[in-house]
Formats: sequence, structure tokens, C-alpha cells
Amino acid sequence: MKLNAIITSSARPVKSDDALGCHTRIVRKPVAVGELNPTLRALGRNIARRVRKGKSVHVPALRVSELGHMLRTLELKRAKA
Repeated sequence: MKLNAIITSSARPVKSDDALGCHTRIVRKPVAVGELNPTLRALGRNIARRVRKGKSVHVPALRVSELGHMLRTLELKRAKA
């Protein structure tokens, strides 16, 4: 015998929507081109070149500030393309 009913729980979830905390996003100004670290700019150019050629990319472990510099370089490369 087959039942065509969906069985659901009537209990409230352990964490309701109002109990969940949310993180506030800190909006920062973009990094200027002159402030970018030259080695991280080179890394960003290398990543952009490898992606354009369809090759795999290995991104090393970076600090948050370094990651921001590399991502800004990728944004600039994309804007030029």
C-alpha cells in the first residue's frame, strides 16, 4: 500500500528565524591602484592569464588584506579586457 502524503513535524525548529544572528557587513573603500602590492598584482595577472587559457589555477593561502589586493587586481584586469 502506497501513501501519497508528506509527513512533516509540527514542532518548531530549534533555531527560529528571529533567533539566528546575522553578521554586519563592513563596506570598505576599494584599494587604489597605486596602493596594490606589486607581487600580488603579479599573482593576479598570472591567475587571470591561466583562467583565460583554460588552465587550472592554484591560489596560495593569503591573508585577508593580501586577498583583497589580489581580487582588486583581478577586477582591474577584467575591466581592461
